[in-house]
Amino acid sequence: KWHKAMEQWRTLDSGTKEMTSWLDKAENKLSTARNRLSPAEAENLYKELEVSLRQHQSNVTRMNSAGDEILHNASAISAENLRDKLDLINQRWKVLCSEVLARQRRTKEHSVEPTEFTYEMDDLFSWIDETENIIGSSLHPNTLYLEALLEKVKDREDEIAHRQASLFNINSSGAKLMQSPKLTDDDRKNIQRDIDNLNAGWKKVTVEVPDKIRQIEEEIKKVRNLNDDVNNMLKWILDTRIILEKQKGAEKYPTPPTTDNSDVTVHLEAIENQQAKVNQINTIYQKLLEASKDQDQATPDSLQVKIAKMNTDFEQLKEIAKSLDSKTESAVTEVMDQVKQVQVHMEAKSLAAPAAGSSWMEFDRSVSELRDWLTLLEHMLRSQKVTVGDIKDIEHMIQKQKRESDSVITSPTDSQLFDSRQLTNSQLSDIDSPLPTEEDSLLSLSEHDLCTLQAQVADISSYLRLLETHLSDMDSKRSQLDHVLSTSTKLQNTIDNMAERQALWERTEKLKVDWEQTVSHVNQRKSELDKMLEECRAFDQLYAQFEQWLSQTESELDSLESQREDSDVITKHEKLQEDVNKHKEVVDSLKWKAEMMIEDHSSDDTQQMRKQLERLTNRWSILLNRLAGHWKALQTTRDSGLQFEPTLQDFMTWLEGAEASFKSLADQTASQDLQNNQELAEEFLEQYQ
Repeated sequence: KWHKAMEQWRTLDSGTKEMTSWLDKAENKLSTARNRLSPAEAENLYKELEVSLRQHQSNVTRMNSAGDEILHNASAISAENLRDKLDLINQRWKVLCSEVLARQRRTKEHSVEPTEFTYEMDDLFSWIDETENIIGSSLHPNTLYLEALLEKVKDREDEIAHRQASLFNINSSGAKLMQSPKLTDDDRKNIQRDIDNLNAGWKKVTVEVPDKIRQIEEEIKKVRNLNDDVNNMLKWILDTRIILEKQKGAEKYPTPPTTDNSDVTVHLEAIENQQAKVNQINTIYQKLLEASKDQDQATPDSLQVKIAKMNTDFEQLKEIAKSLDSKTESAVTEVMDQVKQVQVHMEAKSLAAPAAGSSWMEFDRSVSELRDWLTLLEHMLRSQKVTVGDIKDIEHMIQKQKRESDSVITSPTDSQLFDSRQLTNSQLSDIDSPLPTEEDSLLSLSEHDLCTLQAQVADISSYLRLLETHLSDMDSKRSQLDHVLSTSTKLQNTIDNMAERQALWERTEKLKVDWEQTVSHVNQRKSELDKMLEECRAFDQLYAQFEQWLSQTESELDSLESQREDSDVITKHEKLQEDVNKHKEVVDSLKWKAEMMIEDHSSDDTQQMRKQLERLTNRWSILLNRLAGHWKALQTTRDSGLQFEPTLQDFMTWLEGAEASFKSLADQTASQDLQNNQELAEEFLEQYQ
């Protein structure tokens, strides 16, 4: 949306400047044709203006279209100023068109060529037929197809203004042609019938084009909403199924399940509530199928597959929830019976192994806590990226990291384990959500880039402190890991079954490997950020010095551009150019450092650094272009001064010679005898001429 708005502003700005300049020139030519030129010369100039009018018609259409889009979203004050500017340009355009076209009608009212009339009419008929074919295109439930069709119809809408002038010319030419005495009555009837058909077709397509645009836009919105609803439903089904399968898997553990009947009831109610949404999606899809079938068109395969998958997955989800609900009560009873049996068995063997059951429970709880904690930490390392230059994003990221760090450091108790996992899923979803961004592309270098660099350094420093917190937290949890390993060794010694002993050993080793891998990842990420922080600080220092010099240089150039008449301005310009040439190495160094940071840290968000590099390059190029233009203007001024003296001297020499010649002729023709000598008088007259 931002890039589209920028493109509209560029189109409007360039269009208004171009049309204002062209209108000034065209009005001057029109004034010259009216007051100073002969009829033949004026006719040629009018033809030239007519051709130029047709060429600029599309520019006026684009300018007004962009202006309407901008006015729709602009504030009241800005909209009023912009509307006045556009109205002034359009008024000047209409006056110019009316005078040139009126001249055209006056010159052609006595000579209408049937061939030219027929060609213009056939061309407009062809355009109307093509437009009707585009308007008659069926609307497939495919976003790409609809967007392409919308672009075609909008192109036709942009051409209406240009074709309106052709229609007016055809009607005028047809009326004059029917007055020709060379035509028969049948010819006149045929011409009138063609003109009537042309006007009827024109009226039809000019009404249908805007209606078709509205229909296509509504269809695009409908298809996009359907796809979004299906995608959201598939995601909800997947998330809910994962939770239910975890609850179902909890029945296999020899401990009472953490999910009670109320949890299952909540999920069943949620599934019933989503059933209405699924039915609504299927109803909309069926309407699309019927509409496509009526138009002999097929729906996209991707949409069919997603709808089928949604319905299948939803039915499976309902079956899982129902089975879990029916088994919950019996599972709890069975587990409690097993617990009682174990308690009786433990009481019988209390002297032999008084703490075996508690050791197993403590072991399971500790392993689950450590595994969940390591999984969350790994996800944080993968998902949390350093954003370059976006201050709001940085503040938002730091707040989230603090919240997640608190949730990681605080280990969940056995009774809160399920709730803490739900909270973790919510936090992970929050991590993946889009962050607010600043539309800062129009900010100047001095206003934006330095704070971008400083924000980047602050972002990296904050993230480094967070990683150090994670490392410290891992050190504190090392004792818990050691206790788990020790407990596992003791429990293995109490197990007689070799398969169960091997399974316990593999579970412990897996936890140990995950621990070492997470420690390695945290240290690796910390090393990467240490390097990034060092590079950013070096870049920040060099960039701050260059920015200060660049601002001073631009101020000096502004001063020089207002002092072109001073005698020492060329010397000042040469010194300034020499200073700029010396700083080219600094610019190259900054570009190299920025490109290396973008390449080395591509896994993080480097978009702001890319924009910063682009602004640096643009500002440096503008400075070089201004210097080159200023030097060219100085050379032109200097050359003009050098050429003035010899040119003036040559003219004065010629003028003195001419005066001497006239004086000599005046002396020779002063005698009275010249009046009686006609031949001599004619000779002197030729010399005067």
